Amino acid sequence: SLEDVMEEMQLGPNGGLVFCMEYLVDNIDWLHDELEALGNESYVAFDCPGQIELFSHVPVMRTLVNELQRMDFSMAAVYLLDSQFMIDPPKYMSGVLTCLSCMTALELPHINVLSKVDLLTSKATVDRFLDPPIDELVAELAADPAIDPRRAALTGAIGSLINDYGMVNFMPLDVTDEGSIELILMAIDHAVQYHDDVEPREPDDGAEEDGDGIDFGALGADDDSVGYGGGECGGGNGEYFPLREGDDEDGFAGGDE
Repeated sequence: SLEDVMEEMQLGPNGGLVFCMEYLVDNIDWLHDELEALGNESYVAFDCPGQIELFSHVPVMRTLVNELQRMDFSMAAVYLLDSQFMIDPPKYMSGVLTCLSCMTALELPHINVLSKVDLLTSKATVDRFLDPPIDELVAELAADPAIDPRRAALTGAIGSLINDYGMVNFMPLDVTDEGSIELILMAIDHAVQYHDDVEPREPDDGAEEDGDGIDFGALGADDDSVGYGGGECGGGNGEYFPLREGDDEDGFAGGDE
């Protein structure tokens, strides 16, 4: 465990996580055997540690992605950014920049999620931050007399970098709204082409013309795609687990900040 590594190697949390992930990559055959035991119809999520060092300073996450792709995994990354970042524009921009860094490092289909929207006292401004209003935020900070001019210039440079890539937008996650969860799951399924191999089913002999009697729940049972969800931004210990409990293709990807 991470705690054992920290104690035995005399490392802090960040160094311990880097060591653990490098150890996993060095022993990738173990992971291969564990995933192979799940079968090729499994839909698997990896709840990744949120330390940015793993994505920007060392190549372990990219190496892990390459190995999983070599195993014929169809993959996508999911990045979670705490909606509380919206309260502080510089903090929000740093979150967007970190998200962009992960997108360029992993080079995977990427779904960015603004999480914990249900905890906001007001949701009136959520839509504004789904497509980052970088120019507006930079202008607001530049007009603030309390902001040091050098900081304003740095903020403007960061904003220009984000705009030049133009890759980042978000989907809102409200755990009290089932619709928002379904939309995110649909986006992940689409990114990994989860249902592309599904053959159309013929209606049962006794089915009515309106579709009654068709077992829609069985659709996708023969799909052999495998999904990957990276819940960056904290908390995880790199464990993997099946998705969507009760589904023929295995359970639901849950991440927390």
